[in-house]
Amino acid sequence: MMTEFSPPLVPADCDLRDFPFMPVDITRLFGSGFHASSNDSEWRAGVTLWMKSYHQVPAASLPDDDAALTMLADLGRDQKTWKKLKAKALHGWIKCSDGRLYHKVVAEKALEAWIEKLAQRKVSSAGNAKRWGNEADTADIEAAIDHAVDLLRALNPNSRQLQKRTRKGQPTGSKINPAQLPLEVPQHGNGNANGTPVVIPAGSQETETETETENISPTPRRADPNWRGGAKIWNQTTMNALHDRLVREGNIGTAPVANDFNGLPPIIGLIDAGFDIDLDILPAIRKAMEDPDNRPKQWKFFVGWIETARRNRLSANKRGAATIAAEPPQETFRQKRERVWSQQLAAARKLGSWSDHWGAPPGSPSCDIPPEFIAAWEAANPTSGAAA
Repeated sequence: MMTEFSPPLVPADCDLRDFPFMPVDITRLFGSGFHASSNDSEWRAGVTLWMKSYHQVPAASLPDDDAALTMLADLGRDQKTWKKLKAKALHGWIKCSDGRLYHKVVAEKALEAWIEKLAQRKVSSAGNAKRWGNEADTADIEAAIDHAVDLLRALNPNSRQLQKRTRKGQPTGSKINPAQLPLEVPQHGNGNANGTPVVIPAGSQETETETETENISPTPRRADPNWRGGAKIWNQTTMNALHDRLVREGNIGTAPVANDFNGLPPIIGLIDAGFDIDLDILPAIRKAMEDPDNRPKQWKFFVGWIETARRNRLSANKRGAATIAAEPPQETFRQKRERVWSQQLAAARKLGSWSDHWGAPPGSPSCDIPPEFIAAWEAANPTSGAAA
């Protein structure tokens, strides 16, 4: 007699690998039977599998294979240990008709994030079509949203994601203007040109009201009279949308900066300060990416280019001239590199360690900073501590 399996709990194309955050319902976790009955090793393996499943495709699923599960549970090739932990570590997982394992709670969180991602995709598609004077065909996206909503309703009809959506999958009472979103990515008021915005990931355990209230920026500085910004919301979806748009429209391609997922705060700060994405930020990024040998590797290194582009644009506007193209900062490339090196050495001295994001540390044969520059910097900045 053949066993009939349930259909998969999420769509086959549910892909959240670009979502760095996975929401965890703390009350639900610590009130669960899994938490109460598992030992330390079983608990660690189980929670690790939840996290790893979020970046599987489909999200919230796992392969039904002991070798693969052993690796995903961070046990290497120790299948003997895995088999001891397996029963409890896979608590709540069910096998579905596609041959993969699914967890209902993880699937619920994945569907909430997937609906937000699809809604953002729909809004972006409509905005881009409007910008270029085309008709937006979002029927496929709307169908995908409806499918995801149906799956989520089957898992948890009281999901907050369902409560704030219309039948078409758009948030109700949202502070996001669909017509403006592709032009001005939502902002967070705690950002500044050199600071880090406070981000509350989508699906966090804050209430919906609290999340929206705390993510609304105060009145930004209106330094640019043509700025189309306003008080917007920063969340996981809009941060991902910003990253995707900068990569796609900034001619980033597969350059290393495309992997700098956590380095957006300087760009977000500029947006919050009134910099225009279309007129200031994207043109400057494209200009900076033209030289294949000297492309910035982190988002923060675009700041000088963007600031110069904006100064040029505002200056041209004052003269009544057309907006001019972004130009490199007035400092030479060597001067810029030396400024960055000085900042890294100063930060390393203050922190007492060298960040992996800066490349090889001083003293390493592959270090980008010339030894003579390090010596000159240390001579100019004497202290009892080492530079790195």
